[in-house]
Amino acid sequence: MAVFGEISAGKSSLIRSLLPGTEIAVDVRGGTTRSVNYYIWTSSAGDRLILADLPGLNEADGTMDPLARDEALRAHVVLYVCEGDLTRDQYQALRTLVDLGSPLIVALNKMDRYTRRELELVRERLAERVGERLEVAPVQCGGMEEVTRIYHDGREETSVRERPAQTDELRRALQRYLDSDPQVLDALRDTAVFVLAQQKLDTAVAQHRREKADAIVQGYSRKAVFGALAAVSPGTDVLIQGYLGFNLMKELCALYEVPAREVDMQRFLDLAGNQLKRSLNLLLALVGNVFKAFPGMGTVVGGMMHAVVYGLIFESLGKAVARSLESRGDLASGPALRMFEDNLSEDLEARAKRLAQLVWARQREGDSAGTPPG
Repeated sequence: MAVFGEISAGKSSLIRSLLPGTEIAVDVRGGTTRSVNYYIWTSSAGDRLILADLPGLNEADGTMDPLARDEALRAHVVLYVCEGDLTRDQYQALRTLVDLGSPLIVALNKMDRYTRRELELVRERLAERVGERLEVAPVQCGGMEEVTRIYHDGREETSVRERPAQTDELRRALQRYLDSDPQVLDALRDTAVFVLAQQKLDTAVAQHRREKADAIVQGYSRKAVFGALAAVSPGTDVLIQGYLGFNLMKELCALYEVPAREVDMQRFLDLAGNQLKRSLNLLLALVGNVFKAFPGMGTVVGGMMHAVVYGLIFESLGKAVARSLESRGDLASGPALRMFEDNLSEDLEARAKRLAQLVWARQREGDSAGTPPG
């Protein structure tokens, strides 16, 4: 059983009430449970159940911890501990847990606050907001309470005592799951494990493609830089519409297994070239200023400036195409062109300096060898 809940909702206290004498870190500060802790619970019928105490939901950035999500997928039963009126984030967390597919029990802490009618209203509200009828087990997780005793002579004495835990309804709910067909539970678990394995595989494939795409983009950026240095006269739109741009897109489409017609790729390059005309002079001016920082540079040759600009263009274009292929599974011209434009201005000066250093080093190699670079 995977035990979930908002931080400080009583998860660890509930496990301690189910397992008297077990040492569990329980603290009033949020986030006491930082890792998954496993405990063994034996029901009154003698059944043994592993309890997994998981990190609190929404501890950091409002998302489920990957480790906690994996445990929920593996679990036969998921227990969500909460108290009082649920927030929007709590309803979203419940919806997320329901979507994982394991049976779900909501343990409503501080049951002494609610009448039977109010508990039924809570169940109806949960079903309305989450979209399913959930099993709600009211509990009292225990903990400490302050008690004031008033004597006949008017004296008051305040003390702190342990509040008795009440988990009978939760125990009965868990027993019902344990008594159900074990083959059904195992089938649910096996399906979840396969889903988990597939999701991890998908994550690994996505990461591999991302790294491979970046290598492809950087490779073509260098080709564009050196191609411009070797050109007899620098052009303004040859490379972006030529074989380099076309082959870059072709390799990225093959990497993401996205079929793309040559006419569509060429049309995209044409649109990118037209869009580029508006910012080309600005890019050239920026690169010219970057080159002035190099000692002994003197007058910058036009081909060197164009070489850096082409490197910037190919980096921006390749990243936009790769992102479109990854997020949409298609070459969506409109969004990709907007990303291309955004990428051109992103971290522009630092990228221009890096490429200018590459061009400058290549130029000096050519000068020392007495041959033109290329």
